[in-house]
Amino acid sequence: MAEGSDQLFTNWRTGVPEQVITSGIADGAVTTPKLADGAVTTIKLADNSVSTAKIIDEAVNNAKLAFMAEATFKGRARGVGTGAPSDLNMSDYFRELLTANRDYYVATTGSDSNNGLTSLTPFLTVQKAIDVVAGLDFSIYNVNINVAAGTYTGANTIKNFAGAGTCTILGASATTTIINPTSATCFTVIGITSNWTVQALRVTATTSGFGFIVFQGSRITLTGLDFGACQYHMYSSSSSVININASYSISGGGIGHILCEYASNVYYSSGRTVTISNTPAFSSAFVHSFAGGTIRAPTITFAGTGATGKRALVEMNGLIAETGTAIGGTYFPGNVAGTAATGGQFN
Repeated sequence: MAEGSDQLFTNWRTGVPEQVITSGIADGAVTTPKLADGAVTTIKLADNSVSTAKIIDEAVNNAKLAFMAEATFKGRARGVGTGAPSDLNMSDYFRELLTANRDYYVATTGSDSNNGLTSLTPFLTVQKAIDVVAGLDFSIYNVNINVAAGTYTGANTIKNFAGAGTCTILGASATTTIINPTSATCFTVIGITSNWTVQALRVTATTSGFGFIVFQGSRITLTGLDFGACQYHMYSSSSSVININASYSISGGGIGHILCEYASNVYYSSGRTVTISNTPAFSSAFVHSFAGGTIRAPTITFAGTGATGKRALVEMNGLIAETGTAIGGTYFPGNVAGTAATGGQFN
């Protein structure tokens, strides 16, 4: 209707027609609530209208995946706590799967910052090579840790790796590659189920320490070694196994050559030769089997200067077997007859 027009209405109380003047609401008369284009600009999310929330280039520097080294990803390494991300290698989180045999190298001229993969980039310590190998999945392949001639004063702890292969710590020779820590054990082997061999090097400890401690269900194979002065050259305990599968030599003494106890075993392959020099002295016994330990030494030849001390001690249901002699015989080196006690067996 037109603005200001008159209309006749009947008053419902009196029944008499009356004239009423009205005000028209013209088109656009109520402009303030009309949501015309752009009328409420504070709510409209036009480009850049909320610039404080926009994540522009480099606004979140810690999360920006830029300037990364090749073949890496951003994150935090295990054990370093919270903080800014850094470049990580796949090996920081996943084992490398071998597809062929591999060699690592250790030399007294090396560095543990090297990759150890060539004789020109060797590690400095045997332990570094062991640590690297422990991060691998061998699958069906084998790894050699080639240890150059020289004297290495660090103690070493053998570690498990994944896979069915064998890792061999291989010296240049039993007279030129020397593992010689002070007041520490040359090789500690605890809870190891992976296949490890130590070959062609000398183990000796200054002041005190063992050649090999093999505990808690572990196993290791020893091949062509020389045993210098140690408390015990070989100590097998708690259901562990030491396999001796090649001839070897002894150049130093100690408390004993072999101590085997608590359901553990030391096995010699048949027909080996043990060459002794410097007439080493053993204060307890050359071989000692205790508390269910078993030492099997079939047809072994002991050559050289011989040794001093008790030849054998077997007690508390220990067993020294396959010597073909009696406990009082001269099968093992020494100048004092062996003894058996409390159920110990010698045959």
